[in-house]
Amino acid sequence: MTPTSPPASDGLFRVFARAFSKKPDNSREFAHFADYESALTAAARRAMDDLKALAKPNQSAKELFDRWRSKGADVFIAPDDPTTPFSATDFARLMVMQITLDQSRPLLLEVTCTDRLNLPSGYSSPPSQWVFWVKAPATYTNAAHLIRRASEYLYREMSQPALESEGSSYTLLDQMVRELDETEAREVLQNTTNKTIYTIQNDGSFAKFVP
Repeated sequence: MTPTSPPASDGLFRVFARAFSKKPDNSREFAHFADYESALTAAARRAMDDLKALAKPNQSAKELFDRWRSKGADVFIAPDDPTTPFSATDFARLMVMQITLDQSRPLLLEVTCTDRLNLPSGYSSPPSQWVFWVKAPATYTNAAHLIRRASEYLYREMSQPALESEGSSYTLLDQMVRELDETEAREVLQNTTNKTIYTIQNDGSFAKFVP
């Protein structure tokens, strides 16, 4: 990934860490690089090292995530990619599942997408809505932006065959994400007929849920 903004005046991309328990201005540089890819690798490695150091046996993904948010360190890059900046928190939401081997997914999210079909003639259909559900780890509370990112990738995947064969594609215009309560979730999962349900994979993308 190459940032659209140039490096700092000295040509370096700097990686900083700040303990979550410290004040926002109490950050320290621990590495710097001439290229963004190396800085990104170092930032991810530092966040992963912190997560592994805080992990305990038989710990759930949510417990590790909360412990890291309390005792770990935020990691960031300056200057960062302005379109998709590195987020240690978003990185940790996914990595805790791998570290703890916790495959429980206690959240059920209802996702309402507004989209449109684009034809090669230039015609675009009126906006329509598509509703699907996502079984997500507990760390995905208040992470609608990650659902949006995975949905955009899903739309590109769905559009690819039609784009290659006839030049048409779908565009995601808007999205709403709602966390269902236990009763609502139970009703959805008890009758999955004609319902599209996904789970979150380790890379943050969606995979079809098979009951």
